[in-house]
Amino acid sequence: MALDSAHPDPRVRAALILSGDVLYLPGASYGTTANVPVLIAHGTADPVNSPAAAGRLWAVARSPKAELWILGAGHLPTYVTAGLQQDTVRPATADFLDAELVGSRSGLSRLARDGNAPGLTALITDLR
Repeated sequence: MALDSAHPDPRVRAALILSGDVLYLPGASYGTTANVPVLIAHGTADPVNSPAAAGRLWAVARSPKAELWILGAGHLPTYVTAGLQQDTVRPATADFLDAELVGSRSGLSRLARDGNAPGLTALITDLR
């Protein structure tokens, strides 16, 4: 819904899409207008929303956008259970929000570091 061009919510200033997909609602459109800054986080072994779902989101999102691949992760465990990947994803999402909502330049550099944890995460960005 954060990327639905037909139904933007002016209260939303940035969005995190965690293991999501494009939601085709009646009247929805994607990629036709600017969107809020978005971070798409997705496990590479997600059995519910395949990694192709993240690709669909990336394709319709306009810049500023970032994609955080959680290597070997499934659909929800990285977000709801304790572990090394959760300890990596949490700061990366906070870094993104710090950069986009607060305007912190250091947030962007921290995101680059936290989003590229060897063996845990890989980051692709198209940010300002």
